[in-house]
Amino acid sequence: MDVLFCMKDMEKNDFMMLPGVEELLRGFRSDHVWWLFKKFERTDQEGKTKRVVYKDNLLIVTNCPEVVSRLKSQEICCVGYQRPGNEDYFDGVEMVLNSFEGLDTAFFLGILHRFHGLAVVIRETERLIIRESLNGDFEQLYQISRETNSDTYTETMTEDYNEAKEKFFAYIACQYRYYGFGLWSVVKKETGEIIGRCGLSPVVDDISPQGRIEIGYLMGVEYRKCGYAYEACKAILEYAFEVLGCPDITAVIHQGNYPSQRLAEKLGFVRVKKEISHTPNEIWRVFKTSAK
Repeated sequence: MDVLFCMKDMEKNDFMMLPGVEELLRGFRSDHVWWLFKKFERTDQEGKTKRVVYKDNLLIVTNCPEVVSRLKSQEICCVGYQRPGNEDYFDGVEMVLNSFEGLDTAFFLGILHRFHGLAVVIRETERLIIRESLNGDFEQLYQISRETNSDTYTETMTEDYNEAKEKFFAYIACQYRYYGFGLWSVVKKETGEIIGRCGLSPVVDDISPQGRIEIGYLMGVEYRKCGYAYEACKAILEYAFEVLGCPDITAVIHQGNYPSQRLAEKLGFVRVKKEISHTPNEIWRVFKTSAK
């Protein structure tokens, strides 16, 4: 990945003083990411628009909507930068940043991969790859969601094929870009086949009016009782605590779903609330210090 910071009305020294920039660039150097600062200039000395040839692995960060509009037809991945108080409208960017604080190589690499339709790997375990879902995953995940007993305790895709597909594509297009996490595809390393779907979801309801992060998972019938769910959920909890900085994670488990209860206990969860909202579901929670 190469990163070009193309800024209008900003000198390089001013750019380097922006909060989070120095730490971000140190990370780039450590990860061997090439980067360049360029002050945006509308025309060259002859009054003609400058033409630049960009590589496929280039990501451009700019505070100038004009830069984005010029590159819109060239399939160049662009991210907008907007200082607080600035109301410029960016059309065609993957996202708009208000600060560089807390950002790293993985953040920008994820943006670039999604732009080009490539899978963003979240975690790898001994037997599994946990990655962001792609449109091409739908058929396998839909079949898993419709398997016998898959919807007994777990919310799955709707039975209507076209509706499920439309919602799945919309989820992929928005969820990862907006939150940086979501439900992911679980891939068996040995064969490359998708065996389930696991991940994290933001939830706001009467129980958690301030919001909570909830873990969810569904494995294909053929791959249950093989330790895959534990392996995937353990990796996801590590990601939640170490990368996302979550203080705790919750799970909603049906009172009769004893396999999920045993899995939750194995992962370090404890039951904290019974019969939520007059349903047979229970809230379980695990904290960073008690995860297993």
